[in-house]
Amino acid sequence: MSVLSHNVSPRKWWQCSHPLVVYIDLFGAFVSIIALFYVDGMYARLYVLVVIVQMFVSALYHWRYTSKLFQYVDHAFIYILIAATAMPYMHFHIIDGELWLFQLLMIVTIAAIVIKRLHIHLDHVSNLLYSIVTAFVAYIMLGLGQHVDTYSAAAFWVGAWLYPFQMFLYIWRYNNWYRERQHLFGQLPATQIHVWLVAYLF
Repeated sequence: MSVLSHNVSPRKWWQCSHPLVVYIDLFGAFVSIIALFYVDGMYARLYVLVVIVQMFVSALYHWRYTSKLFQYVDHAFIYILIAATAMPYMHFHIIDGELWLFQLLMIVTIAAIVIKRLHIHLDHVSNLLYSIVTAFVAYIMLGLGQHVDTYSAAAFWVGAWLYPFQMFLYIWRYNNWYRERQHLFGQLPATQIHVWLVAYLF
């Protein structure tokens, strides 16, 4: 059996459910740790920390895919990650008198986490909640081009569109390697574009 083969019912602690996903997530976490040394500002650092924690949580879940606890924590941190994407830019909205948007985003995110806890087995509920949180973040960030240069704004939106693309790869589920594609072509580039954009801007 290949070291990258799936083992959805591991019995030994060293056996891994989705090895390649774990490697991808750990790579993203360690690259984000490097970026943390180039980031200034409380909100920007907090966002990068959220990315790092989410990557480690995702790696843990895909190490033990059968754990319902790891599954719930992983899904909860995905909502937190999506919402936190707007966090480094909060001061722009404070200046514009729109802090209430972030307060509402926090409420929406907490509600999504609670609803997911009540319907943990229903994928369509997860997909709907991801879409709602992502759409709300996109709405908040519509005015980003007024505060940063054109290339930075474009980079942000490229990363933002990779989140729905990631969800598409998950829903499509072409063969058994859809999780690997989801993380390699969706989550990893999306988070790293945003992390290093934050390192560049802040």
